[in-house]
Amino acid sequence: MEFDLSLKRELRYSPTAFISGTFADMERWRDEARNVLERAKIFGIDLRTAALGHRPTKEHIDRDLDGSRILIGIYGDRYGSRVRPDNAPPSWSHYEYARYTHLAELYRHAPDRPELLVLVPDKTGPAYIEAKQEAERVFDEEKLTQQERDEDRALQQRFIAMLEGVADDFAEYSDNIPPVQVDPNMRGKIVARFEDVTTMREEIFTFLAVIGFGQYLQSTLPAATPAAYTQPAVAGPVPAPKLITRLTPVDRPAGACVVVPRLEKADPAAVGVALSHANPWDTPEPEEFIDLSVDRGGDLLQTLQDFADLRYGVSGETFEALTGETARAVAGLEEPEMFRLDAMPRGHVIKFLKEVWPRFHAQLATARKASGNDGSGLLLILTTTSTPAALKPHCQGLGDAKPFNTPILVDNTGVEIPTKPSTRTA
Repeated sequence: MEFDLSLKRELRYSPTAFISGTFADMERWRDEARNVLERAKIFGIDLRTAALGHRPTKEHIDRDLDGSRILIGIYGDRYGSRVRPDNAPPSWSHYEYARYTHLAELYRHAPDRPELLVLVPDKTGPAYIEAKQEAERVFDEEKLTQQERDEDRALQQRFIAMLEGVADDFAEYSDNIPPVQVDPNMRGKIVARFEDVTTMREEIFTFLAVIGFGQYLQSTLPAATPAAYTQPAVAGPVPAPKLITRLTPVDRPAGACVVVPRLEKADPAAVGVALSHANPWDTPEPEEFIDLSVDRGGDLLQTLQDFADLRYGVSGETFEALTGETARAVAGLEEPEMFRLDAMPRGHVIKFLKEVWPRFHAQLATARKASGNDGSGLLLILTTTSTPAALKPHCQGLGDAKPFNTPILVDNTGVEIPTKPSTRTA
């Protein structure tokens, strides 16, 4: 698993742009975007680099997109290759966009929050005609039937409508595809349409200038550069007073676990980030996290071993030994800790809540009592795409008065959703 957060942060600060979209039909436009980026001293990368390496496609996307400052999506007339072998959506382009939205939520308060530009050929211009012709050429080479061509185009039209905020995201097809939460108020805010090479360059020039990478483009910027380029709304959920009150009792426990499932109107990653920023335990480092959606190949013990090693430098070959060493490390600290484990797979989270956390909580309490350090403690935030119903038998509700050896499940009453998104312009 890729858990080196210092490496990830270093990569995010580098001027790198990930170029998304189908290949064979939109290659000319990808190359044009890369040329513009190079003039701004920005390195453009895409899945062509995957063809030169030996890592799986998803691993290339996760690593390269996570390390990029910008996502530029160029979407024509094809939905493209599917992520899964059973030919079900989403496509790789769809996955890349879903991955971007996940990162944007994780870093939504950071000064270098990932930026997004979506480029779609305007139906009134020559670029659209070329995109349709190139799509037909690829369909011919792949020997698709007319029904398969129509289905692919229908999926692409729905994908673009989703980007524009006029349609919902596709169903959640697997644990590998984080669902995209679409705000209807974002309608038309993130899609720029281009008619030809010139208008495409202008869109990219303007975008780069506004987000702070235009210092090399002054001689080529269009004459009428808008003062602001609207990015996706960043107003998100906030923890409700009911949840904060539940997590700030007079006598703070040695350990507490908060579980954020897939809620009706809020992405679990966004809620986890909001909760860590609310920082109910007043911990000194509220930003620490491990993103488990990078690689789901490891088992739960390996996940917790990575967490313990990353944060405390301890190890253990069994759950009992590992949580015991971690509890003693936490008890040795003078201030409380907070840590997020994001996107924990469904099977892992049930096992953790049912079997690991009760034992871990008891060890945290024992270790704190032995140390005499009443200021120590661990607030663990788990986010998962599991439904509340699947987790409820293993958790307590916000209104329950059970001890903290039972994890707390966040429901819709524990989150406040803004009625209007904030607008952010560079």
